Amino acid sequence: MDRLCWVVVLLSLTLLGCAQAPEKSPFTGFYKGYDSCRQEFAAADARIAGAGVGNAEYFRPPGFPYLRTDRMLASLRGELADRDAIWEWQRRMRELDRELREYELYNLNLNDYDRAVLRDRLADCGRVLADVELKNDRNWERLMRVVQPDDDYSTVARILGLHALTAAARTPRLRAERDAWVEAYRAPLPAQTAATSRIWTARPTEDFLETAASDAVEVNVLGFPGLIGSGWRALAYAHAPRLRIEGTDGHDVPSRLRYGGAVLEADTSLPAVYYHLGYTRFGGQTLIQVSYYVWFAAPDETRTGPVDGFVWRVTFDPSLRPLVYDSAHGSGRDHRWYPVQALDARRSGADVEPQFIAPTMAPESAATLLLASGSHAVRRVVPEAQAQHAAAGEYELLPYEELYSLETATGSRRSVFGPNGVVRGSQGRDPMMGFSSGVADAGALRQIGHMPIANKGKRHWDDPDLLGWAFVDPVWPKRAVPESSGQGQARLPQPDAAAFIVGKPAGSSR
Repeated sequence: MDRLCWVVVLLSLTLLGCAQAPEKSPFTGFYKGYDSCRQEFAAADARIAGAGVGNAEYFRPPGFPYLRTDRMLASLRGELADRDAIWEWQRRMRELDRELREYELYNLNLNDYDRAVLRDRLADCGRVLADVELKNDRNWERLMRVVQPDDDYSTVARILGLHALTAAARTPRLRAERDAWVEAYRAPLPAQTAATSRIWTARPTEDFLETAASDAVEVNVLGFPGLIGSGWRALAYAHAPRLRIEGTDGHDVPSRLRYGGAVLEADTSLPAVYYHLGYTRFGGQTLIQVSYYVWFAAPDETRTGPVDGFVWRVTFDPSLRPLVYDSAHGSGRDHRWYPVQALDARRSGADVEPQFIAPTMAPESAATLLLASGSHAVRRVVPEAQAQHAAAGEYELLPYEELYSLETATGSRRSVFGPNGVVRGSQGRDPMMGFSSGVADAGALRQIGHMPIANKGKRHWDDPDLLGWAFVDPVWPKRAVPESSGQGQARLPQPDAAAFIVGKPAGSSR
């Protein structure tokens, strides 16, 4: 009997030793009290979604509520060479989440105290969850799989719309349109007078740092160039487009957007252009881009909604000289290129969408856009001297982020864009693509990150390889990148980290 008891005891001890100890919670010590963070993110996200105030500029990788990314940042996922680069990459994604949450919480119309408490709590939760979860190899591998933003093309809609057949039939039409556009671009300029046209220029508002010298550019461990202090806004102002519009009525005024009651409208009494800062990849380097969003009161609200608009973009070479301009309607259609420096266009075969590239070089400075009245299509880009004899007007240059939280007539706040990345109340039909494109609301004005521009295939306004699709890569001297410290902590080259992280001037966010 005693021997049997000992056998039972020894067997019990053996089984107890084999049993795994419960996994220790990581939420101890400095992380104590953060074990509820995922539930808090879920509650906040549900509240934001229920109110319809989600901001779609950046993509949310499924399963990681504290991260947001864009196509440029996601394109680096296979190039993170060391701990510094990995740390900076995920930190930038956390920063993008915090930036957009700031606007989403504003648009929930909470009181200042509740908004600040929730904002700070979610920021702390994001920092802790990233530190805890992204150290896990399985979580990191899952992030690598889901970090690429979704495209804005529906495969099902394309199949139902017979996209493969219509795209092939559309190619001759596109080539004919391209050839007609090039011929019109070369034609003599029509005469204009102060009575029939107006030139709009950016109104200077403050003194800026000098940004012409290439040594003003610093590069972080990811190869992202950045500027210091007011350098971002100075760059945007220095290259803000001059707009000569063939018309002088209210529909031809670059306007500030506002809510008149519950309806979005273009306020023609407050001329404005909105600028957005971003990056692209070309020639083995990361380049700075400035996009200018120009909004107008729509001439026919029944067809397009209350506002219309187009986008003008400047891409800079590594020394901050304009390399190429491009433009598109605010929906993404009618994408056009205007080289400033000599670039070799990639040859397009019979099955490739023809490129619309201006046949003459655009000016490096004081570029003047000749816009048609009503449609506001860019007819030509000319030097300042070729755009005289017009009435003068000035517009205010505003950060694009102001569109993310406008005050309504009731005192509440609302974004210009819906959670789907489409301008509220905007509608329209893309005359070239239509339903077969697979794009929901094709022809409607769209937010950055949701502007499909391809008539064939899939391309977006913010694709990091867009320049490489259109032009042969140039050869540039490689920029110096800060050496890795090996400590998993990025060395930021500028004092204003927030300005550099988000890629926007300090003070552009609320």
